[in-house]
Amino acid sequence: MQTKTIHTALFVLASLTLACSDDAPSHEEVGATDSETRGDTDDNGDGDGDGDGDGDGDGDGDGDGDGDGDGDGDGDGDGDGDGDGDGDGDACEDPGEPGPVATTPLDLLWPEFGLEPDQAFSFTTADGYSEFFAAMVPPEVEFPAQWIVGATALAQVPGTAMTIAGAAVTGACELDLALEITELADNCERFETTFIHDAAVSLAAPFSPEHTLTLSPTITTLDCAADGVGEVFGCNALIPCQPGLLCAGVTRGGQGLCTDATFRGVFDSGPIDLPIGDGAMVLHELEVMGLASVDTDVLITVALDHSEPAALQITLTNPDTNEVMVWDMQTGPEIYPWIGFDGEFVIVRSPNGFSGDESVNGTWTLKVVDTDGGGGVIKSWTLEIMSRLD
Repeated sequence: MQTKTIHTALFVLASLTLACSDDAPSHEEVGATDSETRGDTDDNGDGDGDGDGDGDGDGDGDGDGDGDGDGDGDGDGDGDGDGDGDGDGDACEDPGEPGPVATTPLDLLWPEFGLEPDQAFSFTTADGYSEFFAAMVPPEVEFPAQWIVGATALAQVPGTAMTIAGAAVTGACELDLALEITELADNCERFETTFIHDAAVSLAAPFSPEHTLTLSPTITTLDCAADGVGEVFGCNALIPCQPGLLCAGVTRGGQGLCTDATFRGVFDSGPIDLPIGDGAMVLHELEVMGLASVDTDVLITVALDHSEPAALQITLTNPDTNEVMVWDMQTGPEIYPWIGFDGEFVIVRSPNGFSGDESVNGTWTLKVVDTDGGGGVIKSWTLEIMSRLD
């Protein structure tokens, strides 16, 4: 296996702002890593050019009218007396001890929507955690004595993995997460459907709440020619298949068998913009052909425009008339205020319920039921299916 290490300093985005400030942020704070970068524009004498000690040229020799040369009269250059520019006293007063920090893995139900690759997340308060996850705090974590930190990485195909290997204090109020990631080399066969990896750990609060979080990924590239196993041998996120073979079944539990990759197919509806009436049921079909006998993996992607995802029931029926639930009136992106939901969303699933001993070639049917949700649109949908000979 070929291993390469990439060190990345990623300032935390909206999610870190949620965790690292004393209160949950407004959407205007998205992208700020701490309160100094956000600044202040409210005409209250802290650096806004209104003639009260903020650099407006009023003849006191320093251009700010307060005689201390920083424009705020408190001598620290931020206008609030605590050194961090937000007036709440949460500057890095306790920088922490450099070195490794003990972590405990957490199995969290991450938001299905709104995440991007290569983000770091930090939660230092119960309110910050609850707003991001729209869920109760895990009982094993006690804020503020403990924190939760996590990361997303790489929109990757099934058969790859990401874990948090450890954490360390690397500077004053600076925490670094070590990630271990596997990816497939160019000589590997792969699914087309991608998922974003995510992981989280809990740890004892290492320093002041205001801090910077970075990621240091170690990426192990799985070379299928050098390290892949042969047909019908077991495969997973650490054991790849030889070129020309795909890890069939890996989407249904993380383990699979190396199978001829030509038994995989992608079937796309293309843009259909099919209306879903208020309280109505809509069907749409895709014809699947050219595969082997029975399924090992079924992946479905559905793009929708609907203001109330929780009013929808979505099922998929295979050619043997086995109907499996894809989406059962679940809450969607509308419950996460930081997403800014506008009605459009994409569901990606590996639905449970197909037996692995049912025909794959033939008509597959998508059914969408609106349970008095006001109606919407199916924009498109795609099936990716891996099969085997029966």
